[in-house]
Amino acid sequence: MKRILITFAALFITMAALETLINQVALKGLYVALSDLWRAPEELGARAWLFLPIYAATATAFVVIYRKLSVQGWAEALLIGTAIGVLARFFYGYTNYIVLPIPHMLALLWFVLGAVECAVMGVIAERLLRRPTA
Repeated sequence: MKRILITFAALFITMAALETLINQVALKGLYVALSDLWRAPEELGARAWLFLPIYAATATAFVVIYRKLSVQGWAEALLIGTAIGVLARFFYGYTNYIVLPIPHMLALLWFVLGAVECAVMGVIAERLLRRPTA
């Protein structure tokens, strides 16, 4: 149980850090250029707490999936994390591209950077959940 909680915490923190890096650093210029599309900073700030349950749900899902599949080794972990990222982030990026008046580059970056984020989280999950060998 301790290993599960440590993995959950590490994934939660990793996701929070990577989301901040991606959205507040890497994509900041695009977001500023599209500022008319987003909520006002005060309104966004009032809803920012919702990121916490999103990170918690994602971290929980990674723990459950990686434990259930008994993922072993960094290569398998990377493959499964990437697959999760492609599934989730392709859907996210391109559904938003269809619905919102955003440039294709933003949809593509949401997809690619999000898939990389999930791949990293997958490797972390495997490393922390790995059962010691005899």
